[in-house]
Amino acid sequence: MKAALTGHLVLSTLHTNDAPGTISRLLNMGIEPFLVTASLNAVIAQRLCRRLCPDCKAPAATDEQALLDAGIPADQIGSFQPYDKVGCKNCNDRGFKGRVAVYEVMPMWDGLKELVINGASTAELKQEAIRLGFQTLRMSALNKVREGTTPWRRRWATPPRTASRRTTVANLHQLLKAMVEKGASDLHITTGSPPQLRIDGKLVPLKTNPSPPWRRSSSATRSSPTPRSTDSRRRPSSTSPSA
Repeated sequence: MKAALTGHLVLSTLHTNDAPGTISRLLNMGIEPFLVTASLNAVIAQRLCRRLCPDCKAPAATDEQALLDAGIPADQIGSFQPYDKVGCKNCNDRGFKGRVAVYEVMPMWDGLKELVINGASTAELKQEAIRLGFQTLRMSALNKVREGTTPWRRRWATPPRTASRRTTVANLHQLLKAMVEKGASDLHITTGSPPQLRIDGKLVPLKTNPSPPWRRSSSATRSSPTPRSTDSRRRPSSTSPSA
């Protein structure tokens, strides 16, 4: 960061889920927000997808609702034709030939810099970046599917909301409410650890957090409506038998 502040072009790598998550990662490393906005010019996130063999790929049948759930506009459903693998001698009957990069580029626009200074969350940064023209990894992948470069996968469609998902959303609403009441800028959720709130640049565990829905469901699954057996033969007696 010091080298970037002095005018040098610095290229570095960082492990995050997407480009907007880079800001939170840098802040977690102890870098001040004003240093991030002054030294960071752009963030690139990428994934690799398998490239369809151009000699044998064939049109694939898809569900219209699945395309809508994936984010394809309704007026583009008719012209959206995905492809799938087949296999030929040119690809050794695999259906794929090489890989193609799926990436997203997030320049540090002035609007994003202002949000970083004000302590905005990753979700807010991503929403503002999309409004300014940012193309996410998902959007880039769907463009590759539209071009016939990579195959369509059903898992890209958003699954229907179930009761367990509604419970999770309700639980997150409680966490977000606690986040607003305490004036936190970020909410960090990690498996096996209590949620943490970023308050004044420091991560503080949320002690009065509601019970996670997955723990409630697991405990409910383990509990049984029938009383537990009290067979004395399975428990060693603590008293000696009477004469």
